[in-house]
Amino acid sequence: MATVDLIARLTAQGEAQFVGALGSADSAISGLGRTAVNSAQSLGRLFTGGIVAGATAFGVALGAGALEGLRFNNSMEQVSAQLMAFLKDGDAVDATLAMITERAAATPFAFEDMAKAATGLIPAATQANVPLEELIATAEILAASNPAEGLEGAAFALREAVSGDFTSIIERFNLPRSYINQLKEDGVPALEAVTMAMAQLGLDTDLVSNLAQTAEGRWSTIKDTFTVFAAQLTKPIFDFVSASMGRFLLKLDELKPIIDATVALLSGVISSFIANLEEGMTPLDAFIEAIDGLAPQGVIDF
Repeated sequence: MATVDLIARLTAQGEAQFVGALGSADSAISGLGRTAVNSAQSLGRLFTGGIVAGATAFGVALGAGALEGLRFNNSMEQVSAQLMAFLKDGDAVDATLAMITERAAATPFAFEDMAKAATGLIPAATQANVPLEELIATAEILAASNPAEGLEGAAFALREAVSGDFTSIIERFNLPRSYINQLKEDGVPALEAVTMAMAQLGLDTDLVSNLAQTAEGRWSTIKDTFTVFAAQLTKPIFDFVSASMGRFLLKLDELKPIIDATVALLSGVISSFIANLEEGMTPLDAFIEAIDGLAPQGVIDF
């Protein structure tokens, strides 16, 4: 009997331990499951958030690119108009823009800076009887020697030099004053004197080429490349908007007499209204009196 009791107690004890072990295992598995679910949810939120953030960033970049393209197209239109005023020939304008684009891609200078410099140098090139591209190349070397002045300062100094004033090119770009004065006295043409003075300082196209190979120069070329891409993509939109504004201006011209008459009428109503207020009328009475006295007969009748 004692043996049976012992077996029973052992069996009961083993069963309790087995049930406890099962409970612990179940808790562990449940905890593991919850951990897995939580991890999956966290990864899901992270993945979804990444998609949303990526889409948002892409949208912002796309919008910024579109705006940059439209801005570039506007600048191109302005430059084209200026070139046409000087060159009087559409083919010559296209060839000049192609030359500027090519030089901007091969140098550390932005297209728009190059275009503005080229536009400003056309009269000087005509006066000096030299090709525009030759003058632009000289401006590039000067700008590379003093980036603070840039192409704009170089173009200005060259325009002055062509007219016989070497002050800017000497002071802005540190060219030797005595040497230039000697060349000037010897009757050397202005641009040739500038080129010789630059050569004395070792300033040549190598300076521009070396700057183009720097990180900043390469970044400028990359920016120009993507800006041109954006401009090409947004060109139809820009042309449509520009043409629409042209049609709107024509319509405004047609409606100008009506607009002028309406503005004059409203101006008179406002003046009369203020005068009526000064005479002590209430705002409503002053307004009615102004309308009654100035509105065309048959249109408003109080």
